Amino acid sequence: MTDKNFEAHVKQTKGCTIRNDNGRLQFEAKWRKSSTDKYQRRYNSYEPTIENLLKGVEWRERTIEALKLGTDVPAAGAADKCFSITEAYNQADNDKWSKNDSNWRTIATHHGWSAVQWFTKGNPERKIDTVTYSDIIEYRNDLDNRREGRVKNGVKEKLSKGTINKYLRCLESMLKVSVKHGRFSADATKQIPEIPFYKENKSANTRRCFEFDFDPETKEIIRDEEGEFYQWCVSYGEQYLELKKLVQLGMYTGIRIGAILKLKVSDINFRRGTISIRKEIDKTDLARVIKISPVVRDVLKYFVNNRVGKQPLIVSRIDAILNREKKVGSFQWNHSKVDRYFKKIKTRMGLEDDVDFTFHSTRHTAITRLLENGTPIHLVKAWAGHTNISTTENYITTNVSHVDQLSNRLLEHPASIVNSKQLETEAEPTAPLLVGRG
Repeated sequence: MTDKNFEAHVKQTKGCTIRNDNGRLQFEAKWRKSSTDKYQRRYNSYEPTIENLLKGVEWRERTIEALKLGTDVPAAGAADKCFSITEAYNQADNDKWSKNDSNWRTIATHHGWSAVQWFTKGNPERKIDTVTYSDIIEYRNDLDNRREGRVKNGVKEKLSKGTINKYLRCLESMLKVSVKHGRFSADATKQIPEIPFYKENKSANTRRCFEFDFDPETKEIIRDEEGEFYQWCVSYGEQYLELKKLVQLGMYTGIRIGAILKLKVSDINFRRGTISIRKEIDKTDLARVIKISPVVRDVLKYFVNNRVGKQPLIVSRIDAILNREKKVGSFQWNHSKVDRYFKKIKTRMGLEDDVDFTFHSTRHTAITRLLENGTPIHLVKAWAGHTNISTTENYITTNVSHVDQLSNRLLEHPASIVNSKQLETEAEPTAPLLVGRG
């Protein structure tokens, strides 16, 4: 059978495509209870053969039936006790990566497939439990020498240690998923090898905020990254004005971008002046309510735009320009689009090499400003949705001005007042001794 005939069969097969990155057959099984519910999606991939095309059709039908019954089926369906590396990849994609709403969904499948290609060279059916620590070190060395990073001066750079760690995390997911399903090894005593992650030399303060600095004597503003960011958005026109509104929403609510993009119109109550953060849309699974400030009210009114009910809140009023954006929805804002637009603005600000400056900096800024203004830490914890107060406490160490206030407050304690006066008395200069008198 020719390639054209095979491609024709694939096009006629519902839920099946040929992946551009590796040429494998990808099957998608999706089901939802009603039109207002979110799709449950599962994925599986196979080598591109007619036999596997039939296997994929059977897997898809079986998976959809399982989803309807509220159960699930493993992606690989291997008969033996141990997953092959390819089956472990399929299972990790099915259990973890395919359920991620951010651009990590695409990145992880790419990084995971890189591991499959490297570890199965010469043995497509290699088992996952044959991967050793030494093998992983060799894989890491190979990643170290790849030139697949950003293009600089017309040449691709080597992968950063942070990016290499992401490749290794995907391999780790494949190993852990195999253990979770009881398919890592027929030997029950065998454990997954240690993953030799690189130690990244990160600064103590990775909670990058929008910086603001001014001369307290002259009131002259020296640095205002928030204002500069907005100015660049205005200069780029309508699409970037919407990015400005999203940044303002993050800056003055502290809501993570993942939760912002999942907000429904029904989560907004203008009469009460509240935004309801449902536990299923936020990272910490903590439901909470945030009051709407005047700035946030204007942003929300723009995005609501006469829509009601369970409809998504963050819908652009402007049609997409790029074809890749039109494919996912002409009026859709998603993680990838937010990241791309944010990077363009920060490049204009001369911050293209500042990897810590991302949309998430809006949340860091909101929390930091509350603490700097003396808001009690337990209130900030509840407002930010932190599970542990220690997470909120980490923001205090990054703000010298807030910590400096504590030194003065310590002197306000009654015991400090009494003893500090005594210290002042002891520190007063005494009259010099007059030698030779008497």
